[in-house]
Amino acid sequence: MSNNKRSGCGCSGCFGSFMFMILIIILCVVIVNISEPGEVIDSEYDPDDDIISLDSDDETDDDIWDTDDTNPPDTDTPDTEAPDTDAPDTEAPDTDAPDNNNPSGDDGMPEGEFLYYYEQLNDTEKTVYKAMLKALENNKNGFTLKKINYADYGPAIKNAIVALTYDKPIYFWVTNGYDTTYYDRVGTTNDQIDFTFRNYEYWDYTMSPEKYMAELQREVDKAVALAKKYKDPFEQAVFVHDYLVHHAEYDYDALEESEKTIHAASSEYIYSAYGCLVNKKTVCSGYAEAFQLIMNGLGVNTTVVVGDAGGPHEWNAIELGGKMYYVDVTWDDSDRKNDSGVFIYTDDSEYEYMCITTDELEKTHAPDREDFTPPLCDSTEYNYFIRMGYYLEAYSFEEFEDIVERQAQTKKIISIRFATKAEFDKAVKTIIEENRGFEISVLSDGYSYNIDEKHYTIKFLL
Repeated sequence: MSNNKRSGCGCSGCFGSFMFMILIIILCVVIVNISEPGEVIDSEYDPDDDIISLDSDDETDDDIWDTDDTNPPDTDTPDTEAPDTDAPDTEAPDTDAPDNNNPSGDDGMPEGEFLYYYEQLNDTEKTVYKAMLKALENNKNGFTLKKINYADYGPAIKNAIVALTYDKPIYFWVTNGYDTTYYDRVGTTNDQIDFTFRNYEYWDYTMSPEKYMAELQREVDKAVALAKKYKDPFEQAVFVHDYLVHHAEYDYDALEESEKTIHAASSEYIYSAYGCLVNKKTVCSGYAEAFQLIMNGLGVNTTVVVGDAGGPHEWNAIELGGKMYYVDVTWDDSDRKNDSGVFIYTDDSEYEYMCITTDELEKTHAPDREDFTPPLCDSTEYNYFIRMGYYLEAYSFEEFEDIVERQAQTKKIISIRFATKAEFDKAVKTIIEENRGFEISVLSDGYSYNIDEKHYTIKFLL
């Protein structure tokens, strides 16, 4: 943890020396650099900073921050975590998913834009968030917060940058790490913070952010145009889900490479929507951020959610019909390794995690609740299996056969979900254990199957 010290002066002796030291106390400030955890650097106060006015009666956001294009310091290894500070972290308020994160745009943010994490910030954190966004929109790598109290704004930086990177994956080169220098005018509330984004290590030298962002936006726009042939938001979501599964692959080799201390710069792109949509090679965060960008481009409120699913993981939440649903494109991409480490390839999607509830998700995933509140998803109206008619409240062989035959017309992976474990067990006993699956024409020549006991689903691979 960084040790941020605030220093004063003291003395004893004659009255003249005493008065001289009192003057020194008034002028004394400490500059603390927290670009590396635990590093504290004392420096002289720059008297030119006195031009910053203490009068804030008509202060606006533009009075509070200036953008800066200062380059970030070189680092030996990329740091994707914001460094700790002595100032306590600010807890985000408990809240359910916002109905509309910014319906009016009256706080200076774009009207109608879905910013799930921004809405959970307090006012100070929102000010920092907007300063960060303004800097990025103006192609700057940092900014300065003026006429502020560091005790309030220092802790706000952590939540603000995390919220920004979750809400705005178009700025995919920005990590959750950062560098700051603060100027503490002892005894005043006229502090200053110089902020610099900490980008992925190799990207500072291998890419032009403006060029690469334009390339990513072109791919997003192309997917949006294709999805618009569907008018129903649910159908658009299914299309985008399948589009990502078919157009990108989970890149195990690049993932292994990126975890090395010295690694190829190209391997870092897999963590972004750029890797998913432009390079067609990605991991969970790339799938999730690409899905978010495309769906929001279609006007369907979508965010990313982070947590654990046997390791750090990222997926989505989407709003349909005024309710939130979870979507995990990564886990629905059948081109992946099985539990034995064997790579399985099929040119088809699965839908286990297409519009599911919190209860269904948490059978395998654990959303992170430390700093932000994940969406509450409790509706089944737009669950894929229910919406498509592949869901059985009660097992019957005839209905099961009908679902298999219908799916086999267009799919290589056939899935049927049951409402309860009891009905699921009946189907497993009849279809699998008693081999009645061979009585279904499309399965009569043989099939592979998978039984998902957590979600009460039977799947066949044709």
